[in-house]
Amino acid sequence: MDYQTPQQTFGTVADNNLIAAQATFRRVAKYDGRTPEGREAMIDGLFEIEENLRIVKDQIRNLRNLYSQREDV
Repeated sequence: MDYQTPQQTFGTVADNNLIAAQATFRRVAKYDGRTPEGREAMIDGLFEIEENLRIVKDQIRNLRNLYSQREDV
């Protein structure tokens, strides 16, 4: 089986979502949590970060599964 294509896909998806999570975290860190609008924006941003990181975790699991099923020939 050719593992290169799925490995690249899983890696790219994980990398893109990790970059998105970092960018969102930088943005959220600048919000003023003392105002209702700031807290709301912060909460929304944190949910977005969580979702990005969940996707990264899923891609890591996919890579692990890809290679745990590998049959060295």
